[in-house]
Amino acid sequence: MSLNLRLACAEPGDQLAIFGEALRELSERATYLYEEAGRYWFSTQPTLNRLAEESRKDPGCVRFDVLQNPMRANHFTIIESWANAQALEAHAAAPHTRKYRDEVQPMTGSPLDERVFKAAE
Repeated sequence: MSLNLRLACAEPGDQLAIFGEALRELSERATYLYEEAGRYWFSTQPTLNRLAEESRKDPGCVRFDVLQNPMRANHFTIIESWANAQALEAHAAAPHTRKYRDEVQPMTGSPLDERVFKAAE
């Protein structure tokens, strides 16, 4: 189902409740639209923060950090450390990880860059 929503400026005599209802509806359905105290904004950061919070609870998670590039606010790096390969595989298959991938993929300009490293000896 496709949903199109157009927002416009109100003119004197317009019913303003229509615009408030449109924003409320959009904030409930849009993946990256957030609202707080009547202020609306688009961001992927809350999605990343939610992934980090849920991932830190995964068995075998040693560390899970989300870093933001200060010069490019829409560029994030996730640094994860797992107790073993099985923990990493379980995390990759977890519902919250799959949900994150499904939500973020349409917003990315390129495929996710995932690299597995091991500690230097």
